Amino acid sequence: HLLHGLLHANGCGHLKRINGREAGSMVLSGSQLMGLWENICYTLRAREVSVEDVSQKYGVEYRLLNPASSGNTWYGTYGYVFGKGSFGNTATSHKRAGADFRTFPLKNLRSDFVMTGGEDDPMVHLIDKYVDILTLESENK
Repeated sequence: HLLHGLLHANGCGHLKRINGREAGSMVLSGSQLMGLWENICYTLRAREVSVEDVSQKYGVEYRLLNPASSGNTWYGTYGYVFGKGSFGNTATSHKRAGADFRTFPLKNLRSDFVMTGGEDDPMVHLIDKYVDILTLESENK
């Protein structure tokens, strides 16, 4: 399934999983599925929705990239916050790790992943994309 969520009759709901293109969808991206979930919640007048990020793809390092770049988890860009952390961390330690990660030089981070996984490591490619975007943004200022 691509989206797993639950809405109770009392207006409370739980978003369990979104499986976009990287997780099995042939057509829809995670953002498109999130838009669908948001529309369902709005239409059914959900009062409060929790999210449980159960994805384990690429490990904790990958999960910290979004907080490092934007200050939010991927779900945080849609207004969701962790009541708990993820990967056995508390919400506070997860947030602090993202803030620490944000100040860490990307060149050093890239070289660490090259040493452990080689140039073909998905994290190396992802970091390269972030560097390209940051370079373009700084050139356009």
